[in-house]
Amino acid sequence: MRALAPLVARAQPELYAIDRVLLSGWARRAERLARRDPAVRDLVRLRIDTANIQTALLLAQGPRDVAPSTAFVDGGEWLPLEA
Repeated sequence: MRALAPLVARAQPELYAIDRVLLSGWARRAERLARRDPAVRDLVRLRIDTANIQTALLLAQGPRDVAPSTAFVDGGEWLPLEA
């Protein structure tokens, strides 16, 4: 998690950015490990979709200092990044 170190080293860390890095890292590792088991792969994709739905709801509440193009995690089944 090289991307995490500079984020947490700040005097005032950006919690949203930390959350995105943690989720992206988890998604990459989980997808890699789930390749052998279709049920686990479906669960991983569902969790990614759930996180992306939460992000969409957060962004829909009003203006944020977050670019929507960087707010979502790739790997979901129902809500791909293109959506």
